[in-house]
This record gives sequence, C-alpha cells and structure tokens, in this order.
Amino acid sequence: METVDQLMQQLRALATRASAGENVSHERAVIEQKLVGHGIRVQSKGSASGLAGANPAISEQAMQQVAAQIAARAEGMLAARRGGSRFVGQDADMEAIQAAVAAGVNQGGQVAQRAGQGRGSLAATMTKALAESTPSAGGVLVPPEVSRDIVELIRARVAVMTLGPTIVHVAKSLDLPFISTGSTASYVAENARIPVSEPTFTTVPKLTPLELAALLPVSNRLLRDAQTNPSLEEALRTDMADSLSGRQDLAFLQGLGGGAEPLGIRNQTGISVIGLGANGSQPTLSDFRKVIGTVRGRNATFSKPAWIFHPAVLTWLENMTDSTGRPLLEGDLLKIDATGGGGYFLGYRFVTTSRIPTNLTVGTSTDATYVLFGSDWQECWIGENLQLTLEASGDASYSPDGGSTHVSAYQARQTVFRALSAHDIALRRPEFFAALEGVRL
Repeated sequence: METVDQLMQQLRALATRASAGENVSHERAVIEQKLVGHGIRVQSKGSASGLAGANPAISEQAMQQVAAQIAARAEGMLAARRGGSRFVGQDADMEAIQAAVAAGVNQGGQVAQRAGQGRGSLAATMTKALAESTPSAGGVLVPPEVSRDIVELIRARVAVMTLGPTIVHVAKSLDLPFISTGSTASYVAENARIPVSEPTFTTVPKLTPLELAALLPVSNRLLRDAQTNPSLEEALRTDMADSLSGRQDLAFLQGLGGGAEPLGIRNQTGISVIGLGANGSQPTLSDFRKVIGTVRGRNATFSKPAWIFHPAVLTWLENMTDSTGRPLLEGDLLKIDATGGGGYFLGYRFVTTSRIPTNLTVGTSTDATYVLFGSDWQECWIGENLQLTLEASGDASYSPDGGSTHVSAYQARQTVFRALSAHDIALRRPEFFAALEGVRL
C-alpha cells in the first residue's frame, strides 16, 4: 500500500497534467480512495466529495493547495497519535515550521495565498504568528527573505550606503588601523648605507555597533488583505524600511555619539571644516571648489569621490550660473540623473538626502545647512553586528506614548513587528572628508 507521501507525489504529478488540460478526474478519485484508507478525507469548497468532485480542469495551483491540505491534516493526525505537535511547545521543530510557512500552510491546514510569489511575505508571517505563537511566547522570526528585501530597501535609502563604504561584520568592537607615517626613500652615494625608515601605524576610534530598533503594529485585517494585494505588501515593507533608514541616515551623517547613537561623519575628528562666515552665507562655485581643494591638499586619493547634501542645495545649484552667466545645467558643471536626486557636480558624483536639516543655527542665522564631500568613500567604514532581525507577535503589547498607555495586540487584533539592527560608522582616513558649514539658501 502506498504511503501518504507517495500519494501526494502522485497528486502533484496529476496537477501538472491537469494544468495542461488533461482530464484526470478518474485518477484523482482513485487517489482519494487510497487516502481514505489512510484515514484522510479532503473536502474541497463547493464539492461534497473533495478531489473526486473537483473540476477536471482544476488548476495546478489549486491542486497544490489540496496537496498542502493533505500534508497538514496528515501531520495533525500523526501529532494526535504521538500526543503532541512538532509545530508548538518546547519540542517544536523549527525546520518544520519554516517548511509549513514556505508552503503557505498554517497549523490548521488552511492554505494562505501569498502576495510575493516565490518569496516570504509579511502576510505569511502574520499567519504563522497567529497560528504558532502562544500567549506565553511572544515573538516569531520573520522569514529571512523578507529581512533581505527590507535591508535592500534600507540601503537604497541611506545616502552614505549608496556611495560604496566599506562594510564589515563586527562581533563586538573593531579597531581600524592605518598607516599614519609611511616609509621614505632616499638617494644614496656609492657604498653609502641606505637610510632605514619604518611606517608608523595608528588607529581610529573603534567600531562598536549600537542597536537601532523600531516597533510597528499592523492590523491583522490589513495583513490579510496583503495576502492577495501585492501593493499592500510592498507598502508595508517600504514603511518598515523608511522608519529604519531615516534614523540610520541621520546618525551616519551627524550623530552625536556618546553611546546613544553612532558618531556621524560631520562630527568626527580630523575632517576639514570650511565655514561661510560667522552667520553663514550663500555659497559660490568658488566655495565648493575650495572644499575639493582642501581635501586634495591633504594628499587624499580620489578613488570614490562624492558629495552629500540636502535636495534644497540641488535646487540652488540648478539656478546658479557660471562666470559667464550661463546656468550650470547648460554646461558640464552640473548633471542630474533620471532619479532627480543624484548626478554629478564639478565632475564628482552627488546624492541628496532630506535627512540633512536646513534649519541649523549659525551665529544669528537659523536657516543654515551643510554639505559633505569625501574623496574616497571606501575609507568610510560601517560595522554591522546584526544586519536586520524582524520578529512578529500577535500577543505582544506596546505603548504608543512612551509608557502612559498600553495596547494589547491580541485585543486590538494586530500583529506587532519588531525590527532590530546594530551598526556603527567610522572614518579610517578622516582627512579624506570635508564639510562646508553655514550654507544658506
């Protein structure tokens, strides 16, 4: 007598033939009778006899769903016989849980339609969270592919990350050594001894990853809708990425350090600072060229040079003219790419980010911003300890106002997603970077 696994394989083979238009109703009826012999009877919606009453032209997807139902029900029967389930409790089989989620099936055998064909989804995570977690165990890990997707979105939104910094994994902390004084060569007379010179090494501040966290409650109804609406699924992913990338970008650019957040590029010791007067002023092309010249004067390599500034600076540059009165856009000094937020300025790439403020106080002025330039962004090092971890729970509670009130996700029919990452930033060669301060537009 064939096993349940063998019958399921036959069922899947029939699904492929049925999708090609072949009538396989008789063979399905035979397989159904064999499954009854194993104590499994599948009832499909709108049919009193399950597989035997199904449309002969049933789609391959529908057949695969029925096969998934059979697998789930068979698992339930086996669990009942052995007095437990591999999906719940202290002996839960995590590989089995991941396999069930990958198949789109929850503990009760219900097939979940997933918006992201061939990849994990937040909607499937919600199904898993509601089906597998217990009131005493709060979190369920989100499928890794969801985390990877959101990481890609985050990196695409963080200005510093788009410029090609050096990214390293850091377990706890990492010193960044570099040569502070290189060896020297000398001309020597015949038979004279060659002078000895040795490079000296120093270290820049350690990379010590700090945790960045976000808590995002989402209604279960919205997640259910996202199972069949890809646009909702993408909106949820984008919202998570935006909440994390915005704060990460701000910290990388102007974080204050001190253990609460990374020390941003603008505040790191050793970069060149070019000011525009006690109260700031409107910049000229000469001011921007001075920034480049200052970095060049420190023997910086121009391997990956680029600017970072606020979009308002780009608007200012669009309206700026050169020494002949011609707009920069009409020549080679300013080129804007198709995204509208990047391009080339004075021959070097630039990216814009609204994370840089435009209301900074400089002297008596309260409308200032700044511009960053790096001649080699590979010398900007980012240490990651925890790239991104997403967890979901339908039992957690959260405080929307910092502790005064608390909301139960279970009572509010919500799923709470918790996102965690850990990272730090340091400039291995800070002399390769410069800031133009007091820019008023």
